[in-house]
Amino acid sequence: MARGLVGLLAALLFAHAASAETQLTIGYGLAGDFLPAFIAKDEGIFAKNGLDASMKVMQSSSLVPAILASGGVQIGINTPPNLLLAVAGGLDQVAIAGAARLTSADPRIGLVAKPGLTVTRPADLEGKRVGVPGINSVIDLVLKKWLIDGKVPLARVSLIEAVATRMGDMLKSDQLDAVAIFEPLLSRFVASGSGVKSVDFFSAVNPDMLGSFWAATRQWASANPQAVTAFRRSLAEAQDFIVKNPDKAKAIETKYLHFAEPKLPRFDVAMRASDLDYFIALCRELGVLHQPLDASKLIFE
Repeated sequence: MARGLVGLLAALLFAHAASAETQLTIGYGLAGDFLPAFIAKDEGIFAKNGLDASMKVMQSSSLVPAILASGGVQIGINTPPNLLLAVAGGLDQVAIAGAARLTSADPRIGLVAKPGLTVTRPADLEGKRVGVPGINSVIDLVLKKWLIDGKVPLARVSLIEAVATRMGDMLKSDQLDAVAIFEPLLSRFVASGSGVKSVDFFSAVNPDMLGSFWAATRQWASANPQAVTAFRRSLAEAQDFIVKNPDKAKAIETKYLHFAEPKLPRFDVAMRASDLDYFIALCRELGVLHQPLDASKLIFE
């Protein structure tokens, strides 16, 4: 009898523990910025922290606000302009954890010019066709800021939205004169002879800025604060794992991305209002954002 009660109690405790896990789908991007999430999934860190997480690839961060709003994912990748424009458009979404920063010490975005074209300053792009991976993306906005700071009217440069993976071929076929692109595609284009690495315009504009982060709807985050805390803790633990197990981390990166970047980005779980304030000011300056936003209210505490 006693043995039966012990067994029943154990079963009830197990069922309670299982039900205590938060089930969620995480929308990730095809970049090294999101390696800590891959690690947390494959090494059981999410599960250890009470998250029953499924992973779903997001082909473009610009699609994530709508997917979050529809419930297709509960946590998804994002960039500052995407969040700001989504909120300005009426979606109540918040940043919950940082992913990676863009710094001058480790430049991961730059210009690649077609062979024979030298670009060292904004004026060199006057009259040129420049590919960007998305209008109003981080890359597009920072490139426009670099041109404006260099006294180049935006009307004198043709900024063309193009699929990032096709940009190398577009340089080769003379459809574009230059492209603003991120790693590892930047290095691939240069190594293949499609173009020549030109300018780290990001560092010229801002030597340390937020590149990517994780977001959720305010409604989901408010209903699941323990899950948000567990997610942040999991990312931090995964970052420690990467430092201690670089070879295994590269293997997991290759599993998700089908390549391993030679140098990883600067991971940072922290979110700062100042990072979003920078992009609020930039979007206002470029006429993309037409209303003031309080950055502190866009970060879930």
